[in-house]
Amino acid sequence: MGELSELRSLNLSNNFLTGPIPNSFQNLKNVESLDLSHNKLSGGIPYELVGLTSLSTFSVAGNNLSGRVPFERQFSTFGTQSYDGNPDLCGDPIPRNCSTTNQLEPRHEDENEETRIIDSPLFFYAFVAVSYAFGFWIFFGILIIKKNWRVIYFRAVDKFIESCFEMLSKYR
Repeated sequence: MGELSELRSLNLSNNFLTGPIPNSFQNLKNVESLDLSHNKLSGGIPYELVGLTSLSTFSVAGNNLSGRVPFERQFSTFGTQSYDGNPDLCGDPIPRNCSTTNQLEPRHEDENEETRIIDSPLFFYAFVAVSYAFGFWIFFGILIIKKNWRVIYFRAVDKFIESCFEMLSKYR
């Protein structure tokens, strides 16, 4: 993303992004608007973003960011609404003062959520396999048990195949 040096506006809000804000964003020298709000970003706001001198709109609200907010250059113009919903951010313009506990021990709520079984790939594939098997046996089970439904189904399939052959025969 940082290779897009001519980018003027970047809105990645509400995309369920996780992890830290990439340091490569410092290469977006011409960006005027950067919206990373309402994701699940963690870590701190990279100090290198202070070098984005064209930045006039910035929002990281609604994430899990922690640490001190850079309050230099254009970052001193962004209000508290740019940082709302990040309980571990501190320093100007946020009314929460930074202490060593704010900076060194950020909350790790996402780590607990990531260890849930429902989020594991194994659970996903097992769910897909069970759903497929269940749907397969519901469909074919009804065809096996109900003779009149089986007759209706195969007549419909035969009609469909015949109509396909008729359509193909027109193009010969």
